[in-house]
Amino acid sequence: MHRCAPFVPFRRRRAGDTAPGAFDDAADFARNDLLAAAQRGSLYRSRVWIDYGNDDPFRAADAVFVQRLQAHGARLVHHVWPGGHTTSYWRAHVAQYLRFYADACG
Repeated sequence: MHRCAPFVPFRRRRAGDTAPGAFDDAADFARNDLLAAAQRGSLYRSRVWIDYGNDDPFRAADAVFVQRLQAHGARLVHHVWPGGHTTSYWRAHVAQYLRFYADACG
């Protein structure tokens, strides 16, 4: 069993903010609400990597998520880099993600 937190590239505030089909309905979204779980301090015991672009439309929700995790003492690596919520952004950082999780899960 790995000691690794699940990779979650983004968080949403409401079910309507998600891609179609990401959640069954608002109740499903509420059952899987990472922001609420972070507020309760019940998410991760392992190290967590969170990054987002300074032009990401979900930056505000990501920042709330980071603040809540930090408030509960999460072992967090956090970056805000140039870019948006785009394939080119994720591709530019995938090697860093892999190095981090290889170390965190190893």
